[in-house]
Amino acid sequence: MINNIISGEYKEYMKDYNYYKTITDIVAKNNDIYNKFKCDELIPLEKVPLLREPDEGMRYILQNKNLDKYLVIETSTSFYWVDTRLRLYEIKNLDINVSKYLHDNDQLNPDGVQKKLFVFSYIEGDSLKSYLDKVDKNVAYDLGKQLARILKEIHSVKVDSLIHHIVNWKNRYAWEIKNIIKEYQSNELTDNAYSFYKNNSNLIDIYNKSSLCTYDENGKVIIENLLSFINGEIKPENLIVNNGKIGVKSSINIDITDPFYDFKYLSLIALENEYFASGIINGYFNENVPKRFFEMLKFYTSELIITGYNKTLTKETISKILYSYDDFNIDIPKWYNNNLI
Repeated sequence: MINNIISGEYKEYMKDYNYYKTITDIVAKNNDIYNKFKCDELIPLEKVPLLREPDEGMRYILQNKNLDKYLVIETSTSFYWVDTRLRLYEIKNLDINVSKYLHDNDQLNPDGVQKKLFVFSYIEGDSLKSYLDKVDKNVAYDLGKQLARILKEIHSVKVDSLIHHIVNWKNRYAWEIKNIIKEYQSNELTDNAYSFYKNNSNLIDIYNKSSLCTYDENGKVIIENLLSFINGEIKPENLIVNNGKIGVKSSINIDITDPFYDFKYLSLIALENEYFASGIINGYFNENVPKRFFEMLKFYTSELIITGYNKTLTKETISKILYSYDDFNIDIPKWYNNNLI
C-alpha cells in the first residue's frame, strides 16, 4: 500500500539514502568516516544538547592532512537517528548557508561504547556576537533578514506526513506541555511566565481548529498545514558570520513542528542584538507580522524560561527576558523594533 503512495522521486532518494541500514552496512569498511573522508583525527569542539534523549552529544571537527574540514556530531546509538537522517536528507539540497548532512555511521569509542557519528559540511566564520559587536544597527538588521530567508526556505519544504508519520503538532506538543507543567517547581522569578504558559496551553488547539488545517467529513483534523521542518537550534552559539553572510551550524535536533517553534530562542538572540532579532521577524514576514506570531513567540518564550531555569539559563538571562515582556504583562517584547523598515 505504502509503495503505491510514495512517489517515484521518494523511492529513488530512499534507495540512495539507504533509509533502512542493515547490520552489514553499519560494520562495512566503506562506511567508516575516516576512510570515506580521508581524515585521521577528530578535534573536540563543544557539547551539544540532544533534545530527544537525556544525554548530551559532542560536536567535533573532522580534519584531514590537507586541512579539509567537516563537522561531526556524536550521539548515542539510541538517538532517533532514523528519523533524523530522513529529515536531514530532505533539506540538504536547499541553497542555504547551513551545514549540510553528508554521512553517518556507528563507531566504537576507545572505551568500548558504541556511538553514532553524523557528518556535516563545515562552515567557517566568526561568532555572531563578535560580528555584531563591530557593526551598526542597519547592518545587524539586514543580517537578521538574511537569517529569515534561510528559515523561510527550510519551513517551505513540504512535509509528507505518510513518510514521516507525523500529521499533528497539537497532539505531539500536548505531551510536552503536560510534562512541563507537571515538572515545574514554583519560584518567584518564573512564576508569571509559568502562569502564562499554563493558562495559554490551548493556543495550539485554537490554531489547530482554524483554517490552517485540513479536515475529514467528521471534522477530524487530517493534517495541519502549519507543519514544517524546523532547524531546531536557531540560537546565538549556532550562528556564524563570514564576509557579511550569516551561516547556521549543523542541527542534530531538526524536527517537524509549528514553524514558529523555530523562533523559541529569539529572546536570547535579542539579548545579543535587538536589531538583528527584529530583522529576523520583519524579514520573515516581509514587514507584515501577524498577531498569531507574537502570541506564539510569547508562548514558546515562556516555555524557554520555565524549562531553562536552573538548567540552561542563568537567573540574569531570565530576568532580562522577563523585563522585555514586562514580566509577561505585554504581548510584544520591548526589544522588537520596526523603525528600520
